[in-house]
Amino acid sequence: MAEFYLPLIPDAEFDAVTVSASNQNLSVTNYCTQLTGTGSAVCVADLPNGTKIGQMKKIVTRSKASATSITVTLLSHYGSSSDKLTLTEDGDFALCQWQKATDGTDSTEGAAWRVIETGNIDAGSDLLA
Repeated sequence: MAEFYLPLIPDAEFDAVTVSASNQNLSVTNYCTQLTGTGSAVCVADLPNGTKIGQMKKIVTRSKASATSITVTLLSHYGSSSDKLTLTEDGDFALCQWQKATDGTDSTEGAAWRVIETGNIDAGSDLLA
């Protein structure tokens, strides 16, 4: 039987982060992080481990500005899928959930981020205000 996870949404307040060519850790204490790229061909950020199984995290590109893309590395990721999210357009987003490891050896705190949705929203919409 499939495993089911309740979605746990931390503080719904978003944070706005400006990223550059230097890796920057994103917060896992809130639900949504809006990224703005600056001054680099490729901007980079890291998503650290979650805190509870079921934790949700949404990452949105507010503006990539002069950057060609923003790459977010999932420091712990699910399965053999890529550990990198590449956001190439304003409004690109990824929704991730912190889950148990595939081998079942993890604790109740979880072991890996799994990308459960990607897409694009209007970066100028009130959803990001």
